[in-house]
Amino acid sequence: MLRLRTWGAIALILLGAACGDDSDADDGPAPTLVVATYNAGLARSFVDYAVERTEPVAEALGAETLAVLCLQEAWQEEDWEDLAAATGLTHSHRLDPDTGDEADAGAVMTCTQEEVDPLEACVRAQCDVPPGELTSCALGMCGDEVGAVSTECLSCITGVIGDVDIDAVVAACGPGGTGGASTWVFGGSFGTGLLSALPLLDTDALVLDSTTTRRAVLHATVEAEDGEPLHLFCTHLSADLESVPYTGEADSWAEENRAQIEAMLGYIEERAGDERFLLLGDLNTGPPLEGIVAELADNYALLADLENPYAAQDDVQCSFCADNSLVSDGADESDSVLIDHGMLGSWPEASVQGERFLDGTITIEVEGQDIETALSDHYGVKLTIEY
Repeated sequence: MLRLRTWGAIALILLGAACGDDSDADDGPAPTLVVATYNAGLARSFVDYAVERTEPVAEALGAETLAVLCLQEAWQEEDWEDLAAATGLTHSHRLDPDTGDEADAGAVMTCTQEEVDPLEACVRAQCDVPPGELTSCALGMCGDEVGAVSTECLSCITGVIGDVDIDAVVAACGPGGTGGASTWVFGGSFGTGLLSALPLLDTDALVLDSTTTRRAVLHATVEAEDGEPLHLFCTHLSADLESVPYTGEADSWAEENRAQIEAMLGYIEERAGDERFLLLGDLNTGPPLEGIVAELADNYALLADLENPYAAQDDVQCSFCADNSLVSDGADESDSVLIDHGMLGSWPEASVQGERFLDGTITIEVEGQDIETALSDHYGVKLTIEY
């Protein structure tokens, strides 16, 4: 894929270079930083057309000029490599799938015949779809059957699902099956990465307690144009999955999200202290706004001390929206939420303009037919920061 970045273009956006000689430096334009968060939705079997959308998503990211990008749901190694290369951002930070607590990984768990039979029957009857759409169909059409299986059975299925058909799931998780390769979806991939045009001076991460999907907060420090440090935090927190039974240590998906926010805020305080920082990512919580409903409002209230410039704008729009064809055929406008955020802390001098981006449609070929769809089930949020 062509890289549509040049270091010259990045420098103009990133550094906001002043014109004239040194005596006029104070009169030059303010330094400018363009940052973004984007959930690419390349969750094979969960979000439709993940394979077919990978190249268009990479091309769309390649057409943007960004200094920092927090990228989510690039679960497969090859997807991450394609998207990272397209941005032209040469400094990156992400976690390998085997990073963190792996106490449950590799456990062999299977389903009983009594669990497999009704679930298999429903999926075969209701989900005559390509493998890449199997999980989303099963959750939508066979929710009762999914909800009736044991934790062990669900763990096995979680470790198998991806770009596979129902035969492969039954072979692995039925009685006498081999079990899943992991109890985590996508083999324990975090699916999240931080990309930057600026060198990352140091990197670390907080692995969060999570269920089914690995979650973490990535941290890196960069030196901004004024010579002061800027802390970058990038994450993707657990969603309130109504159609997926909760099997974790918290009381619910909502409580897991809340615990992650609390842990994340403590981590930000520990790493950034009083220094300025950016928090980017899909937080799976958001405020009630004009035309936008709240998502886990009590959890979002925990973030009240952080500045959320885009959410405060008059032209704010949802980022996970009912009008997106990849969200749900049954969604209505009351389902539109703003859960993708760019937040600032300890940066009072910053002047910020936010916008939604990568919110158009594309045409892809699926089994010989042209399909018009969105780039992802999420729209991105971009901030232009003058400081």
